[in-house]
Amino acid sequence: MGPIGQTRNPLVRLVARVAVWVGVGALVLSSLVPIVLARPGSAGPAFGSHSVEGKRDVARGRLASARSVVRDARAHPRPKADSGRVLRGVGTKSARVPSGVAVAGSTPSAATSSGPAALVVTPALAVAAQWSGMGQVEAGNWAPPDPWVAASPSFVVQTVNSQVKAWDRNGVELLSVPDWALFGLPVDQIPSDPRIVWDAVHGRWVGVVISVKNDFSYATNYLTVIVSDTADPTLGWTVIAVSYSGEFPDYPSLASSSDKIVVADNLYDSSNGFLGADLNTFTWASILGGGALTYNYCEDAGFGNPRAAQVLSASNDVHVILESISDSHQSYVRLGGSGTCASTTNLTDLTSSNGLDAFALPPDPRQVGADTISNAVDERPTDAVWQAGRLWWVSTFPVTYDAGSTWNDEVVLWGTTTSAAGAPAGSSIIAIQPGDGIDAFMGGVGLSRNGSLFVTYSQSSATDLVALYANRVAGGLLGTPVLLASSGAASSSERWGDYAGVAADPIGTGAVWASHMVAGADGAWKTVVARLLVDADAPSTPGAPTANALISTTLTASPSYRIAWSGSTDASSGTVRYRVEQSVDGGAFGAPTWLGGLSLVRALPLGHTYRFRATAVDPLSHASGTATGPTLQPILYQSPTSRTGTWGTQSNPSYSGGTTLYASANGASASFTTTGVRSLGFVTTRATSRGSFRVYIDGVLKGTISATSSANAYRRIAYQFTWSTAGTHTLKIVVLGTSGHPRVDVDAFLALK
Repeated sequence: MGPIGQTRNPLVRLVARVAVWVGVGALVLSSLVPIVLARPGSAGPAFGSHSVEGKRDVARGRLASARSVVRDARAHPRPKADSGRVLRGVGTKSARVPSGVAVAGSTPSAATSSGPAALVVTPALAVAAQWSGMGQVEAGNWAPPDPWVAASPSFVVQTVNSQVKAWDRNGVELLSVPDWALFGLPVDQIPSDPRIVWDAVHGRWVGVVISVKNDFSYATNYLTVIVSDTADPTLGWTVIAVSYSGEFPDYPSLASSSDKIVVADNLYDSSNGFLGADLNTFTWASILGGGALTYNYCEDAGFGNPRAAQVLSASNDVHVILESISDSHQSYVRLGGSGTCASTTNLTDLTSSNGLDAFALPPDPRQVGADTISNAVDERPTDAVWQAGRLWWVSTFPVTYDAGSTWNDEVVLWGTTTSAAGAPAGSSIIAIQPGDGIDAFMGGVGLSRNGSLFVTYSQSSATDLVALYANRVAGGLLGTPVLLASSGAASSSERWGDYAGVAADPIGTGAVWASHMVAGADGAWKTVVARLLVDADAPSTPGAPTANALISTTLTASPSYRIAWSGSTDASSGTVRYRVEQSVDGGAFGAPTWLGGLSLVRALPLGHTYRFRATAVDPLSHASGTATGPTLQPILYQSPTSRTGTWGTQSNPSYSGGTTLYASANGASASFTTTGVRSLGFVTTRATSRGSFRVYIDGVLKGTISATSSANAYRRIAYQFTWSTAGTHTLKIVVLGTSGHPRVDVDAFLALK
C-alpha cells in the first residue's frame, strides 16, 4: 500500500455536497486581528530530516458567552449540508497477523487463532450512568459524527460534526450549539473534527476544530483552538485561530499539559498532496497572561497520522504517536518546551526498537446485508493517552483465524513506558478478537485516575448489526465485555467514527466517560454517552442521622424536621447515594428513601417515637455500614417553665392550644428548661404589631430575631437549636420592647427528646 494512500484526503472527510453558507456575519473571527507571526526555531534532528519551517498568521479573539451564540445561531442559521455517502481512497488492502499479541485466553500465531473466551476479571467494568447523545439530523446531517466526550467535576461535554452539547453529570442538557458558532468561524468556513477536553490542572476546557473554505479553494483554512474562561463551558471562551494559506490541517488530536496545548494533525497542500505531520504548540503562560501569544509549529514529511496523547497526570511533556510514511512503522516523539522543532526529542521507531508491529490496513467491517461499511476504518491510530509514565494508543488491525484465508478486524491497544527523558522502553499489546467472522473496529482508549485502562469499540458481523462495547484491562488481560448500545438497522453511511472518545473522570479514581456511535432504526447515526466504572471498594459509613426542626415553618400536629447525616466517601466511584429508612414506635425500619444529598425533610406526628438509619451505596450497589441514629420523640410544651416581667394571655383558635402568652415591656423574659432533650424550638406569632426579641441557649446569647411581618402568621417556629447528645438545656427569650410594635408572643416550645 502506498504511503500517501494511507492518509486521507481532507475533502472526503466532509459531506459530499455543501451549500454556500450565509448567516451570522459578526462572529468572533470576523473582527480578529493578527497579533503575532510565529516562526518556529530551526529543525531539530530528533524529528527527522523532513522538517519544514514557515510562518502562519495567528489571531486571538473573545467569545463572551457560549449561551449568547446559541441565540445568534438560532436567529441566523446556516443551511444544513446534505447527507450522503462519502468515499475515500485508502490504498491497496494488505493484512498481517500481529506478532506477540497478548490476548485474553489465547495468543494468535501466524498460522491460526481461535476466538478467545472473555476472561472475567474482578472487579468487572460496569456502567454507572448512560444517556442518549446527539443524532445525525440534530447535528446537521454530517457523516461521520467524529464523536468525542470530556467531563469535569460538574459538566459533561460531547462534540460531533457539527454540534457541541453540554450536560450536567446527571444528563440534564444545559447547552447545545453549532461548533461553527462556539469556535467563532467565519461564514465561508466548513468545520470538521471538533474535540474538547477538560484540563484539570488549569480548571478549564480546551477545544479544537479544523475548517476549510466552502468552495474548497484552500485560499484560507483554519485550525481554531478555544480555551474557556472558567470551569463553566456555557460561559466565555478565548478563541485562537491559526490560518493556513493553500494548506489544510486534517484529523487533529488535542493534548493539554501543565505548560502547553498541543494540536497534532496531517497537513495537505492545495492539490491534496500530503505534506506530513504537523505539530502545533500554544503555551499556557501566553494564553493566560493575555499578552503576545507564544505559538510554534513543526512539520515533518516523513510521518503522518500524529496522535498527541491526552496528558492525565502532571507533566509538561506531550507524547506523540506517529506513523512512518516509508514503512508504516509505529513511531514516537516527545514534545517539550514551547513546541519548536528543536524541542521535539526522543524520536523512536517503536516497530524496530520496541517490537511493535507496523500499522496495517484492516479489511472492511461487515454488517447485516450486502453492504459493508467499506470506508469505516483504516490503519491509523485513532487516539492516545498518557499517565504517570504509561503511554497507550489504539488502532484497528487485521487478524486471521484460518492462516490467512479470511481476515477480520481487531482493536489493538498498544502500550509502552516513558521516563523523564529518553526513548520509551518495552511494549504491551492487548488485542480485542471477538472471533472469526466478527469485526471489532474503531476503538477508543482511556485511563481512569487510578490507572485503570478502558477500551470502547464497535463490533459487527454479516449477521449482526453494529454494536458498541466497552471493556477494561487488569494485569494485562481483558475483562468481560459490556454492551453499551446496539444499532437499530444497518448503517446507511460508509463512514464510522472517525474516533471514539474516552475521557478520564475527575470524580472518583476508577471512572471514565465514553462516547461513540451506533445506527438508529433509520440507519442514521446516533451517539451515546456513558460513565464507565471499575469499583471494588465499598463506601465509608455515613454519620448517624440527626433531626432539626425547620424554622420559619408553621407548627402543626406533624412538625417538619430536617433529617441530616454526614457524608460518605467512595474512592473509586467518587459518588454515592443514600438509603434512608425510618422506624416508628420501635417497629421495623420501613420503605427506604433514596437520596443523592445529605438530608431530607420529614413530618413527624406528635405522640410517637422515631428512629432513622442511613446507608451509603455506590453506583455498583456496594453498600457501606449502616449508621443508626437515636430514638427521637417530638413533644410540644404550651408554657414556659419560668418567666419575668409582666405577661398577658390571649385566646384565639389560631394559637397553639388556643391561647398564647405575650409581653411588651423591654426586659420581660420567658424560659423553658427540660431534661433529656436533643433539640429545642420556639413558637411565636409574626405580625405587623409584633417586635423583636433576643434568644439565649443555656445562658449564651445566640441572636436577635424580629417577629415583625406584613401579614399575620400564627404558630411560626422562629428558632431552634440542636445538641449532639441528649441533656438538660434551657431556651430563653427576652423581649426588646420595639418602638411602635413591642409585643412578643410565647406560643409554645417544641422539644425533641
